Amino acid sequence: MLTVSELQDFADRIERSVKRLEDRCTNYGLVDRWLDNQEIMQLLKISSRTLQSYRDQGILPFSKLGDGTSKFYYKASQVEELLERNLSAHP
Repeated sequence: MLTVSELQDFADRIERSVKRLEDRCTNYGLVDRWLDNQEIMQLLKISSRTLQSYRDQGILPFSKLGDGTSKFYYKASQVEELLERNLSAHP
């Protein structure tokens, strides 16, 4: 049976290991979260029709899984690049 202290130590070791892994992946450019349609619409505060227009016009690169489905995924880094490209200095 584990004590609370031992359990906390174990949790701390796991947390440090995960942090080291994340740091290594980030250093090699391997961490890039994929976002689905819902997440993109919420993040950018846009409708599904606007998101479809972005795909159709090549504004936002995407990946589609399967045939006949509307499962589209977008790399978080590419969404960030889109926002950076459209950054305005005007209010």
